[in-house]
Amino acid sequence: MFSKLFGKRKSDREQQQAVQVLHRLDVAIRHVHPDRFIDPSEAALEAQPILVNINALLGRPKTERFFPIEYEALLDRIDYCAERQLLEPLLAASRMEPVFDALIRGVSHEWQLRLNKHRHDNVNLGREIKASTLTLIDFLNRHSRARPEPMPDSI
Repeated sequence: MFSKLFGKRKSDREQQQAVQVLHRLDVAIRHVHPDRFIDPSEAALEAQPILVNINALLGRPKTERFFPIEYEALLDRIDYCAERQLLEPLLAASRMEPVFDALIRGVSHEWQLRLNKHRHDNVNLGREIKASTLTLIDFLNRHSRARPEPMPDSI
């Protein structure tokens, strides 16, 4: 009897966490949505600093700071951080930047589902969170460059 009761609470907590991640992703998507900006350069000014931070997290050199983001590369980096007990500090530090935070939390959610070998369902909202995370990545990648950028001589 109690196992069913406690199991229900756990699924309620998981669903609340999933809804929070989905909400953060929704806010982030609206923040970088292309229709929000009058001019493409304005959108790039908003998205490119986020790209720089994500590419730094991925361990890319400065010449690749505007490279496109790959979902699987982010999953690998979350796994790398988790193995070294750096995931909690990363999540804490990411709170300062809402778009970066939403992206990290969306990828972390998928990483957690894969780690526990859970399928996407209505409780964990895996499908919805993954779709929103990929949409956010798509909007950010619209302002990326696929070629390395030369560094200025005087820095």
